[in-house]
Amino acid sequence: MLLGRLSETALDAGAGANPTIVRAIAAMREGASNDRAIAANAAAIEARVAMARNDPLGAAAGLRRAIFLESQSTAPLRLPDWYMLLAEVEPENRDRHVAAAYAALEAVRPLLP
Repeated sequence: MLLGRLSETALDAGAGANPTIVRAIAAMREGASNDRAIAANAAAIEARVAMARNDPLGAAAGLRRAIFLESQSTAPLRLPDWYMLLAEVEPENRDRHVAAAYAALEAVRPLLP
């Protein structure tokens, strides 16, 4: 998970499609054979790299995979974030994705401190 957090921080700082981030995604995928949370995080980071490359189809596919994997978790805390990113990638479906983000947030609200 640390590798994922470092990659997300680099993306937040504007690293874009940095080759180091791409290698980190590959390493996360290798280590995620039995861990859906890591696989979901890797898919979301891959989607953010696709967004940085101006590839909305790749970004949407990655986010959908991340959402699918995260939704199978007992505590899908990242779902609201990823639905909001999907709303950014697919502006034509923004209302639906924002509503899904809200519903996901309401579902995890009891788990938050």
